[in-house]
Amino acid sequence: MRVISVEEDKRWVRAAGEYYYPENVYLGFYRYYNTYGWVPNAGYLATDVKVLLESNLYNIKTGTLLWSGQSTAFSRNPTPKIAERYAKNIIADMLKKNVIAP
Repeated sequence: MRVISVEEDKRWVRAAGEYYYPENVYLGFYRYYNTYGWVPNAGYLATDVKVLLESNLYNIKTGTLLWSGQSTAFSRNPTPKIAERYAKNIIADMLKKNVIAP
């Protein structure tokens, strides 16, 4: 298995919701009214990471390529669960194409 490419894309994620606060506006002596001011939540900058992986299976005796596959992962820090799912997908594809026997 090898990494073919890594792409990072930045995107702005708008925070959920805004909030309002009470505000008094004075217009002179004994004159004022109540209103509400509006404050938006700022949000944050998120980085999406896309990693293109390639896996190959070779016959050791002859050196011929028996199977090749590519997959895209969307994680900067792979976990054991992601690796397990990737391995299961590879094995399922090899079984489907009769590259390996069950």
